[in-house]
Amino acid sequence: MNLAQARLELVARQLQLADELAERADQREAVFNKYVELKKRTDAILTRVARLLRRGDEDLKALQREAEAILQELAILDGPARRMTGAPEKRPDGQTELQQTIRQTRQLLETNDRLGSDARAGLTPVDLYVDDAMVTALVQRFDLMNQRGFLADNWRGIKLAADDLKSVLNLNVRQSFQTRDNQPFTFRFEDSRTELDASLDLPLNRRQQRNRFRQSLINYQAGRRSLMALEDNVKFDVRQDLRQLNLDRVQYDISVVSAALASERVYSTQLELSLGLATVTARDFLEAQRDYRASLSSVANGRLGYIVNRAQLALELELMMLDDAGIWPELNNPDYQPKFDPIYPFTADPTYGELPHRVWPSKKIKRMLQAPPPGYQVIGVGPPADGDGEPEPEGDQLPVPPAPAPAEQGP
Repeated sequence: MNLAQARLELVARQLQLADELAERADQREAVFNKYVELKKRTDAILTRVARLLRRGDEDLKALQREAEAILQELAILDGPARRMTGAPEKRPDGQTELQQTIRQTRQLLETNDRLGSDARAGLTPVDLYVDDAMVTALVQRFDLMNQRGFLADNWRGIKLAADDLKSVLNLNVRQSFQTRDNQPFTFRFEDSRTELDASLDLPLNRRQQRNRFRQSLINYQAGRRSLMALEDNVKFDVRQDLRQLNLDRVQYDISVVSAALASERVYSTQLELSLGLATVTARDFLEAQRDYRASLSSVANGRLGYIVNRAQLALELELMMLDDAGIWPELNNPDYQPKFDPIYPFTADPTYGELPHRVWPSKKIKRMLQAPPPGYQVIGVGPPADGDGEPEPEGDQLPVPPAPAPAEQGP
């Protein structure tokens, strides 16, 4: 009976192949009718076998004779079924069939390996390392640039607050001239008066200034921690985006296979329903169609979700450049790959802002202008020499960016 069921399954697959080929419709009708007859007889024998196992009121030898008769008819049906699918009516001998099976198995394995290694078989993977993606985001993100500028303002605020703690010496000079006889231009040196005043404000009582200086130190430390937290969040988001894209690719392949299996279930359920089997009802066919529709929706949602997550990664890396219409040109490009970009944008402002002209800042304030841009130590290229005549570093010798002064002393 197991052999009979296996041969019936083979005939069912041959009928499915004939439907796909859409050829030899007349031969298919005869094979289909014979298949239905043998299927009913096989199910009847299986029912009697089950009754024999329960109550023992059946003749085992009679059942065996009927099963052998079904096998003989299935062997006769094998020729028309093979002819219906375009295959040779007679099967080759055992050795030839074994060699043909081995050859077909090798071709199947080669095809499977080729499809598995072909990126076009599924979603295109993102070829970008996690560390490169993090460096790109840390260098290119505009919100990080603004946060660094705020931190520099807090650092300069420490210097301004510290200046109020020093002694203040004010010099006032006043010169006055007088005229006689109401003549406006008859100035005489004898009638002039010169006054010179000097006032010295010693740092004996600076409670308000001291509190302001302490507040500036607190603001600087809070800004530094805010910058560190923002950098950590950026790195976390980039890592999560890359992981989500890899997960989307795996789930998409699984959803495609699930959709294929659901399609096979719909066809097999439809075929069994058309045969009138008692174990299959119209509800089973409707459930198979519902599962197939859900599988197709899962495939579509997986592909759309991958596109959205890839756009989110480009946004996190500050690589999403819109065109004049406000649309990202790479949105529908399945082969788009984000690039590693550790070069600080030349159109961006200096790392820690600029100082206004015609102002005499101290040397400690000017130290911020000498800080290298983000990504400088990654690419190993030094900044150009500034106006103070400091030489440009040679080779891989990287200068250490000037760090802000300790919080206890101020800049």
